[in-house]
Amino acid sequence: MVQQPLEEFFKVDWLTIEQILVSFFLGALVGLEREKARLSRPLRGEEKEFPGVRSFGLTCMFGALIIKLSTLALEGKATQVVFYISVVNLFLFLVILGFYIAYRFFVLKIPGITTILALSFTFLIGVLVGMNFILEATAVSVFITFILAIKPEIQKFVTGFSYRELLSALEVGIVVFVFSPLLLMDIYDPIFKVFNFRILYVFFALTLVLSLLSYVAVRAMGAKALTYFAFFGGLVNSESTVLNLVRLALKADEGIKNWIVAGVLLTNTAMILRNLILAASLTSISGGVHAGSIIAKLLIGMLPSMLIGYITAFVYSGKKILREEDLTLENPLSFVVALKAAIVYASIFVFTKVFSDLVGDAGVLLSATVGGFINAGATILSIYTIISIGSETAGIASASVLLATFSAIMNKVVFTKMGGAGRELLKKVFIYLLLLAAPCLITGLLIGFRIPPLGI
Repeated sequence: MVQQPLEEFFKVDWLTIEQILVSFFLGALVGLEREKARLSRPLRGEEKEFPGVRSFGLTCMFGALIIKLSTLALEGKATQVVFYISVVNLFLFLVILGFYIAYRFFVLKIPGITTILALSFTFLIGVLVGMNFILEATAVSVFITFILAIKPEIQKFVTGFSYRELLSALEVGIVVFVFSPLLLMDIYDPIFKVFNFRILYVFFALTLVLSLLSYVAVRAMGAKALTYFAFFGGLVNSESTVLNLVRLALKADEGIKNWIVAGVLLTNTAMILRNLILAASLTSISGGVHAGSIIAKLLIGMLPSMLIGYITAFVYSGKKILREEDLTLENPLSFVVALKAAIVYASIFVFTKVFSDLVGDAGVLLSATVGGFINAGATILSIYTIISIGSETAGIASASVLLATFSAIMNKVVFTKMGGAGRELLKKVFIYLLLLAAPCLITGLLIGFRIPPLGI
């Protein structure tokens, strides 16, 4: 009989040891949450014998060992008996799990299957570790623990919203995910052959999405959520954001209606910041040696506007502190308002096209000013598409961006009216928007008139 060398006898498979230890800790992570959940509620009967850190850790390690033994047997590194042992142990786990389910349901009379599913998933996590998918197993373990841990927040969320609100969310889902494949095709109007109905549909759907988000934010965070919604909504789509802010805040008492002005100003401040970032990024890519000069001119016009908007919104909103009880929230969605806004959006586009055709090729400045009234982001992209940045066009590029931003600020008067604002409120919004837009307009005109006329 040939004796095995001593070093072979003491050879250690460190990978296997690592997998076993990792599997225990991943299972223990899930068990930690389960044990914490048990301790956070009153004990029911004999429920003190509840699967926790040790049970879940050992279950995960059990799964890792079974798959590891099976792998060694199939690779010929262990005898066939080891494979049969792993199969028997798998059957043993199923038997133990079945007894636990019966004991939980029929003896302890405890309903629910969350812990049972968590225990089963923990075993599968061990299987992943045994197959050396450690990163994947870790991700699954962390995600399962997270899902189990947020149960109180989920319950609070579900109990805080009505079935009507859930139905509204499903309606938005139908508009966005069901009909969008049909309505996002390139279908142009039969008269002008330039208006793409996809733009109209995207605006309509985005108005509904922002309407639902603003409603949910207020329900979850209270009236203070309107401030966050105004800023971040302005980064996405300032027109839809203003429309929904006006519609939402007009349901409050008379004093709160003054806050709409602050919300509209904050939305436009975010929109100016977005335009500045977009234009600066495009300038850095295509501006070359003139990039610094263009960005400096943009800052001269936009920074004062942003400061005016932020300071005025802060001071104006301070006149009345929004409280949750000041808002009377009703239906989170209004398809009629969204449809009217989309029609207005389309009308502005058609009017702009007719006006441009009648006037003729009036230059980049006129196109930017009129185009910004529809969509400032798209206009800025068009400016950098049709203009090749050089020494003669650097000034007109910055002037065009500033004038497009001016128009994008002033078009909020239309959408404030669409949201249901009265004459007095509309007058206040117009005055403050003009104050906000003045630096962009003045700087844009000064820069633009210093440039010789340039045809497109």
